[in-house]
Amino acid sequence: MRAGAMISMLAVALLGGVAASALPPLPSSPPAPPPSTPVPPSSTPTAPTPTVPPAPTPTVPTPNAPAPTGERRTIAIIPFEATLPSYIFGTGPSTPDGDCGQMSRPGADVAKRCTQELVEAIVAVQRFRVIDRDTVDRVLAEQGFLRSQGVAPSELVRLGKLLGADRLIVGSVDLAGTQCRRVEVRASGYLRFEFGGGIEVSYRVLDVTTGEIAAVGRLTRTWDTRPNPELRGVLSSPEAALAFFAEQMAQAETMAVLDAIDPVKIAAVETGAIVLNQGRGRGLEPGMALRVFRKIEPIRDPDTGAVLTEQGPEVAVIEVIEVLDRVSRARIISGSASGIVVGAACRPIELPAHFGR
Repeated sequence: MRAGAMISMLAVALLGGVAASALPPLPSSPPAPPPSTPVPPSSTPTAPTPTVPPAPTPTVPTPNAPAPTGERRTIAIIPFEATLPSYIFGTGPSTPDGDCGQMSRPGADVAKRCTQELVEAIVAVQRFRVIDRDTVDRVLAEQGFLRSQGVAPSELVRLGKLLGADRLIVGSVDLAGTQCRRVEVRASGYLRFEFGGGIEVSYRVLDVTTGEIAAVGRLTRTWDTRPNPELRGVLSSPEAALAFFAEQMAQAETMAVLDAIDPVKIAAVETGAIVLNQGRGRGLEPGMALRVFRKIEPIRDPDTGAVLTEQGPEVAVIEVIEVLDRVSRARIISGSASGIVVGAACRPIELPAHFGR
């Protein structure tokens, strides 16, 4: 009853107003022997034996040698959990009278799909090493690890170390689903069906080295066919809707994780433009607005020592105008350039439109 009520509340809200290294050179021939000392005449002169230094042994790189460490952090993503046993997705007319239907999807299936999409999204940004799912599942099974939500950070730290990860991501799918609504056009008597739906996910990012929670958050994304009729074919199909929700949420989660672990920062301040330290693959797009914050010393919790914040007050708002492979350029749209310094953190004001609202 509780699950149904939660989904109904989500659906009402949705439908009510949302829219090599090179080899060292080998010597071609042994070096010439040192000149011999003249031997005085004797009946049996003996010529000295020249000493030839050994040729240096070339160091051949191992073909499969690992890349230098320290360049990219290693992330392990623990399979997300479903907070509900099932999630309801609406379908089109299911009766001769044109009533809307619905289909139930097991919570485990929804959570698994969301986990898969998140792994793929984080791998795609090419800024982290992501531990493969088989390894994660094997270690979880060996440790008898059943749940990640509500588990003490110390236990998660132990798990992260077993996996060889620098960061651990855990989370849950709190709400997901769609609902169909029959709408009758009075003038023509024409019957049409509108769909709305969304997904809500909670997540935590744990720093395995320090044991601190690097980030915690809840993301909600909703869509509706009334302002976005092009989504009718997606939201009217439970399978298509789930795939769409999982993909879009994975993109949003990836940006949130990147913002916590590897935030966008000011790389240079040029005449007429601000250079950012990240480019393609970071989720930046032309037209995106970011807040720029004053650079300050980290503020720590006096009891735990955990970093509470590293950003001061907002000093400006910038707009991305160009995105390249490794950097982006932006212009100031409000605030003063005098407060923008190299190393200052930037936070997106909002996600690109295709992430939903």
